[in-house]
Amino acid sequence: MKMTVPVVPVRNVEEAAAFYRDRLGFAVMFQEGDYVGVNRDDVWLHLDGVVNAGAGNVTARIELSGVDDLYGEFEPRGVIDPGEPLHSTPWGARQFSVLDADGNRVTFVQMP
Repeated sequence: MKMTVPVVPVRNVEEAAAFYRDRLGFAVMFQEGDYVGVNRDDVWLHLDGVVNAGAGNVTARIELSGVDDLYGEFEPRGVIDPGEPLHSTPWGARQFSVLDADGNRVTFVQMP
């Protein structure tokens, strides 16, 4: 296996792509109508405005190193989910979450 790409349902693909680009630092790699691919480093997400019935119901977990640095980048932008700021879990992970414009949760986690 090479990679997994979560497909995130969104209500407005243009607004969603702008959020991921401008607030989270992802690059827009392609757009086909209401379907957009974004990436940052080795992480890809697809934003699906075609089948948006589930918008706001998705959680994507992205494992990475340097989660504290990423939190420091995102926190001044006001994108951190107030219900899940940077913290350590009982199993030793460090993580935090953001909510996109549609309420989908993206959790960034660094495993021990």
